Amino acid sequence: MFNLLAIQQVEQVSAERTMVPFGGVYTCSEQTWEPGPDVRSTVAKSLDCADLSENDCGPEQRFRTVAAHWNDALDRGFQTAGEIDLNGDQIANWSSSDLLTSYFTRTKRDGSVSIKRERCTASWRAFAPSSTSLACEDYHLDVDEATDRAVQQLLTKDDFHAAWAKQAEGARRLYADGDQSWRTQKPKEAAWHVLLEQTRDWKVSPHPTLQFDECSDNSIEESPVFVSCNWYSPDGNEAFTVDLFKERIPGAEQKKAPWLVTQVYGEVCHSVSE
Repeated sequence: MFNLLAIQQVEQVSAERTMVPFGGVYTCSEQTWEPGPDVRSTVAKSLDCADLSENDCGPEQRFRTVAAHWNDALDRGFQTAGEIDLNGDQIANWSSSDLLTSYFTRTKRDGSVSIKRERCTASWRAFAPSSTSLACEDYHLDVDEATDRAVQQLLTKDDFHAAWAKQAEGARRLYADGDQSWRTQKPKEAAWHVLLEQTRDWKVSPHPTLQFDECSDNSIEESPVFVSCNWYSPDGNEAFTVDLFKERIPGAEQKKAPWLVTQVYGEVCHSVSE
């Protein structure tokens, strides 16, 4: 009487053109906000929403206080599903439908909240005809599914040390061939080496104008070192991220600890005339 349809894999996604201008050049600025004790618990409670399908878990409820801080409107936009990272921090993000305003929020285990707002304006726009579609390909490489599943299970149990050890076990198997000297380089250089190697495997040529954004350190004192390095093209059609991970060693020996790679992600878009 009943049938179950399960989608096991999606190989390619083609997106229809939205109101976001295609092929423009944008200037973006960032602002940060760390709510004080008077509103911290209110912000944290609204951001911590387990089920996005519930009426009280929509962007208007979850990000209301955040948007009010900057006098932003939340009438058009979308949020990503909340997740717990390797630090045990709760991550929740939102972007406006034109992708020009974004919030990146982190609620830490100690109850503190940090919020980054990114606002972009077009310095030059090349409007594509309305008959043009935008096709995007996502590229992704991370530790194997069994390792990732085990890590998530350990994180939900707050067994962070075991989760970190399991993540390292899976990450050691990535990029284990060839010259390994990149593992002791600075984060930007190490991540760039990995990105070039991986894009060759993907048969993707990063655009010559690809720009480095930042390598953000998301680790805490008792955790391993977690660094995420990002690159993007000025027209917004390419974006790449390399996530690095290394053991924390006290003293000067820390510099000698080798980087491991936990994830490489890329998105490449191009116009398609219909």
